[in-house]
Amino acid sequence: MVFAYALNYIKPIKQYLLEMRFKPMPKYHDGALLSNGAKNSPVGKMFIQPQVQLASGETVLLDEVIGNDFAIIAWGVDPKWGLSPETLQQWKTLGVKFIQVIPAVQLQNSQRKEYEDVITIGDIGTDIRSWFGNTSDSVVILRPDRFVAALAIPQSMESTSQQLFKKLYLK
Repeated sequence: MVFAYALNYIKPIKQYLLEMRFKPMPKYHDGALLSNGAKNSPVGKMFIQPQVQLASGETVLLDEVIGNDFAIIAWGVDPKWGLSPETLQQWKTLGVKFIQVIPAVQLQNSQRKEYEDVITIGDIGTDIRSWFGNTSDSVVILRPDRFVAALAIPQSMESTSQQLFKKLYLK
């Protein structure tokens, strides 16, 4: 009893228990994902959920930008680049959110290129940049449960999308 009482007042231990940090993060190996087989691949793992800045200047969680939809998130490039009109339409039918991430300081650049049907957000810290820095890809496809379904580069987005559609039983 005294032990439990003491734990309640030791902040780091209390946080560790309340946030269930002792529970390992799940990783999926099957289902709607395209793994490249690399041991340290983020495919099948939950994507990070940092705070981001909207073009309006408002700071929100990435979850709020994505909503309950699929998301195609690209670091510094148009997330739709390389997609055929048919594939683009398939993604839109699924309700995908196309999201471009850039450093937050670049959001106010008047010469910044804006893309149709793309939400541009700013990476406030370096969380998203660091996440992409750990991969050789610049585009991530997220499932509605926020787990990484696939990684790609813009040039492979068409084939990656088609492979994922097969896993989702879409034609």
